[in-house]
Amino acid sequence: MAAFLSAPGIGAVPVHAALASTHDARPPSGTNPSSQEAVATDAATSEQATATLRGRVVLGEAGVGSGLVTLHEVALGGGSEIDSVEVADDGSFAFDLPRVPDPESGTVFFASTLHEDILYFGIPVNSVIQLDSTYVIRVYETEPAPPTGGDFTVSVRNLFLQDVGTGWSVVDLIQIRNDGFRTLIPANGEPVWSYPLLGGAQDFEVGESDLAEDAVRFADGRMYIAAPVPPGERLYAVRYTVPGHQFVAPLPGRTETMELLVLEPSPPVAVTGLQQQLPIEVEEGVTYRRYAAEDIVDDAVGLLLAEEPAELPLEWMAVILTIVLAWLGLFAVYREPAGATASAAGERRRLLREVAILDEAHAREGRMGSKARKAYRRRRERLLERIALADDPRM
Repeated sequence: MAAFLSAPGIGAVPVHAALASTHDARPPSGTNPSSQEAVATDAATSEQATATLRGRVVLGEAGVGSGLVTLHEVALGGGSEIDSVEVADDGSFAFDLPRVPDPESGTVFFASTLHEDILYFGIPVNSVIQLDSTYVIRVYETEPAPPTGGDFTVSVRNLFLQDVGTGWSVVDLIQIRNDGFRTLIPANGEPVWSYPLLGGAQDFEVGESDLAEDAVRFADGRMYIAAPVPPGERLYAVRYTVPGHQFVAPLPGRTETMELLVLEPSPPVAVTGLQQQLPIEVEEGVTYRRYAAEDIVDDAVGLLLAEEPAELPLEWMAVILTIVLAWLGLFAVYREPAGATASAAGERRRLLREVAILDEAHAREGRMGSKARKAYRRRRERLLERIALADDPRM
């Protein structure tokens, strides 16, 4: 991923950007290698000559007997196309690699092919052991996306927030999964998939991922993807800003994993729809507050500033301390064996606070779409149901 999309301390970069540069293993000029070194060099040269990538282009289980396959080499300094070959009738192909793949070299190889005007890739190869297996490039039949766009599961969504004084700078990573068996393509100029971003999002930038700049547009708080979506997972990365410090993030459909990470230092926030986790320090001096949840269906996440706890005058602290000590004395005499009543009361207070935060976020958001409004009502109803259960003496 491009540097501008890397959240502080988070290595959101493509494979080739994380690899070390290739080093020349030949002895320096002017030296005379020993006979053993010469034998080793000859053996290495012989091994390099037999480093062959043998693969096959398949549609389902059948080989695709036409088309061109291109071999690519990628290192830290960049990438290039090395060679191209026509596939055989059974879909097979082979390339003699310029060197033996070695994880320590910092170089990877991969092959690609064009099928029905859609580019498909095989996996990266950086180890010689991978040459023992057939290298497979899977291609798929195409199908026009429905008018409303594809119905994809969001397998992972990560929101990285950084306070910029007037609001948030947001890095939004969305990984979707096409569980079908065909590549969905645009139909009649309509997008293949669209998704709502944070309320008030603006100043959009597209990062290096599975999303090209000319394959996405932003309008009415949503992004519209016009790129083909093959079976499997695709990662989309965008950066934008949100004015102010409160927003609602609708989560339509199913989201398997959702994480919101707030870079420190930042103002205190209250988050609904996610559970606060332990902070994570990704590197020295770079810490994120973390909120997460799993298996979310047609819901929303809300964030707003939380008020700093006010400092109480000394005389009030003395009064409160007296009351607390008296309560502790009564509790010691009359406490229930399992403390169930206190636990239920605490749960009820927590749920009521979450309802208040949700209502505050809804009021600040103002006008919203029907889906966001429906998600807000559904979330509120669930919280009220849980409050009723907490109040039920039978529970």
